[in-house]
Amino acid sequence: MRYQQLRSEAEHERADPRGTPLAPRGSEVRGMRPIYEEAPARFPEIYEACGFVPWLQFLEETQLISWHGCNVVLTPDGHAFLKFRLVTDATVEA
Repeated sequence: MRYQQLRSEAEHERADPRGTPLAPRGSEVRGMRPIYEEAPARFPEIYEACGFVPWLQFLEETQLISWHGCNVVLTPDGHAFLKFRLVTDATVEA
């Protein structure tokens, strides 16, 4: 329930005042590497057999990002997921 509300808010935040969706800006794929490189240090058992490209593919398959060439864009589900993690403090301590 809370996740769906956050997803709806994320979609609303990405619209102009008239409700027209804004074009996603995104980031270059290489900008994601530092984020990826922190994860194996914190969770080696999860990332042991996972390289950078398979990690990006996982995020795309779970619809958290949209990956087009050299550009990665957070989807509404990705925004909602991050907001959920930050708002609920649902983090896992290493």
